[in-house]
Amino acid sequence: MAMKTKAACVFLATGALGAAAMAPWSASADPTPAQLTITLTDDIVSGDWEGTLTIDTPQGSFDLDLAMTLELDDADVTGTFTITGPDGNSQDIDFEGEFSEDDSTISGSLTSPDDDSNASAELEIDGDDMTGTITASEGGQDLELSLVASRVE
Repeated sequence: MAMKTKAACVFLATGALGAAAMAPWSASADPTPAQLTITLTDDIVSGDWEGTLTIDTPQGSFDLDLAMTLELDDADVTGTFTITGPDGNSQDIDFEGEFSEDDSTISGSLTSPDDDSNASAELEIDGDDMTGTITASEGGQDLELSLVASRVE
């Protein structure tokens, strides 16, 4: 998995090295004694995810297979959602959004390159699991799809 820099912090205390060794950070000593630069790495968002989208309709609910590839650059998230229907046909949909480190959420929009339709997504990451909602408009009605996905190892 590609590691991306999310944020950088400078600690001026010599005791910071012990804490850095226990966290998901890379650490490098600055030539200045007692100064340590800590760089957070992206192991939260970027990578491949697989799961399902569930649609509830008056005719019943059904699941669509979902594969996602996401990449985090600062707070910007880009990627592709590949949605496969019950008939086996799939469609790639472009994703652009923002990641909030405060609550591990992604908010963004999905745009189909084929027909310029779009939808909004509100997603939450908890470790290697992602849940959320995608809201799309079709024929003047809003459709709400539930998303459940897991990181692909």
